[in-house]
Amino acid sequence: MCIKIVLNNIAVWANIGITDDERSTKQPLLITVSFEYDASQAQRSDRIDDAVDYANIRTDVLTLVQPPVHLLEHLVYTLKTHIAERYPIQAVHVSIKKPNAFSDVEYVNVSA
Repeated sequence: MCIKIVLNNIAVWANIGITDDERSTKQPLLITVSFEYDASQAQRSDRIDDAVDYANIRTDVLTLVQPPVHLLEHLVYTLKTHIAERYPIQAVHVSIKKPNAFSDVEYVNVSA
């Protein structure tokens, strides 16, 4: 049976932005990763070895946001590509919210 797992709003701090000044200070991001996979074996066995361990995906996200980047688009691509290539999943969706992009906007959201 195919199931969907969502890691909703992983809170990270990242050096992200177009200007050197923007990248000089870490900014908050909220990253949501959702994916689908065939969990039939894990459902029968109740063993983590038969499942996609979402704790590992969370760790990957925390690691991949460490290098400074210019664009949210690039970070979404990096995260989505990494997860899709590393884990046995059918679909992955990544969304990044940048809450402090503008004083009059709640957040900017980029997703793929």
